[in-house]
Amino acid sequence: MKKVLVFVGGYIPGSKYGGPISSIFNLVEALKSDICFKIVTRDRDLGDKETYASIVPERWNMDNDQDIFYSDSLHKSVIKIQRIILEQKPDLVYLNSIFSLGFGVLPILAIYLMRKRDKPRVLVAPRSELLLDVIKPKYFRKTVYLNIIRILGFYRWVEWQATSNAEIASIKKVFPKANIHFLPNIPSYPKLLNSHDLKRNIKTLKIIFLSRISEKKNLMFLVKLLCRIEFKITLDIYGPLEDPNYWEECKKTIVGLPANILCNYVGALSKDQVAQTFSLYDLFVFPTKGENFGHVISESLSAGTPVLVSDQTPWRETGDGVITVVPLSNSESWIKTLHKYSDFNIEESKVLRNRVLDYFSKFYDSSNNTLVDYRRVMLGIKSKSSE
Repeated sequence: MKKVLVFVGGYIPGSKYGGPISSIFNLVEALKSDICFKIVTRDRDLGDKETYASIVPERWNMDNDQDIFYSDSLHKSVIKIQRIILEQKPDLVYLNSIFSLGFGVLPILAIYLMRKRDKPRVLVAPRSELLLDVIKPKYFRKTVYLNIIRILGFYRWVEWQATSNAEIASIKKVFPKANIHFLPNIPSYPKLLNSHDLKRNIKTLKIIFLSRISEKKNLMFLVKLLCRIEFKITLDIYGPLEDPNYWEECKKTIVGLPANILCNYVGALSKDQVAQTFSLYDLFVFPTKGENFGHVISESLSAGTPVLVSDQTPWRETGDGVITVVPLSNSESWIKTLHKYSDFNIEESKVLRNRVLDYFSKFYDSSNNTLVDYRRVMLGIKSKSSE
């Protein structure tokens, strides 16, 4: 059985790192009968000072039938990373970042410095890091780094994973000769709920924002929209406070919301709470500045909750209320769309939820084709079109 060594900044039992945890977990669960996965990750959740209580740091642990090495020192030692790779002798190293020091920068340097006979294949998933709106923070530092590694040829021999056409374009812009595999993320297994059990208060539109609290996820955009709305809305905010300064700015705006808007910060959720929580709301509103997939969108759909999202994700408008895509440049359209959802009566809401569940069921079934492509790439099998 071929072995894949995965470097990823956050993983189970963590819950605050968002999409990458789901991306890797779903992939490993789907292909573990064909491929031996070994995961290298941090020993604590995002923003936490303490390690996970259930693990032994700096050693291989078994969690959920997965072999995981937890560490908080990889950002300090290329030699340590090289030792892990040489000991494991993987057929493929799967990197899930370009800019993370311990899980992107130093691993690629470690492999670059190895003898040719010891070098494994490398697959790099930027996880939206090269998208323009995502790269804007610390733009100068990031572009300098990208220019240096491009000149030195650090990524000349690697293979790339893109999960959307926008991500293919962003990779090609920096690495024009990149060998790119189009591999969309695998959605989480659905925990489908019956729509007749889901009720709404027709007097108030109940919306949810569920994501990390950071500039990229763009909560402030939503809060500012609510300042201009005259009908009743309740907004519940879920997610870890990744950027405390950004959250302080959001709170200043929240304080000034009109009386018809009720806004609550509820906190972070564990993975097994997400679907049930989504099912309690009329609409998931997600004005993100950039997603390479957006697992949180598929999780909302799996719970029967329709989605209003920006045009900065791979998800597309369905035209029937299941997914509504609106450009961030058109705030008036966002307000009109919220008003449209607020006008639904109980029966219309029930019909829409059934439509959402049906859409997600078909979407999940279609992911089996994607698994075939993942298996081929991970095992190093050339597609017929490339032969």
